Amino acid sequence: MNARQSAQKTRSVNTFSVLSNWVPDIYVHPTDHICSEFIGYFQHRERMKKLGVWRQNIQLGV
Repeated sequence: MNARQSAQKTRSVNTFSVLSNWVPDIYVHPTDHICSEFIGYFQHRERMKKLGVWRQNIQLGV
């Protein structure tokens, strides 16, 4: 991996880390296919937090 690729990966990981804590305050329609994916994602995220398996610092694989 060259320096440019390394810098780009670092930026990607940093961006992901910042955005992973973001929770949108939006209305979603449960019967809409795209919206239902958002609902499922955030419900799963909350379940994982309650179980203690949600990691705040998620690292991307190489």
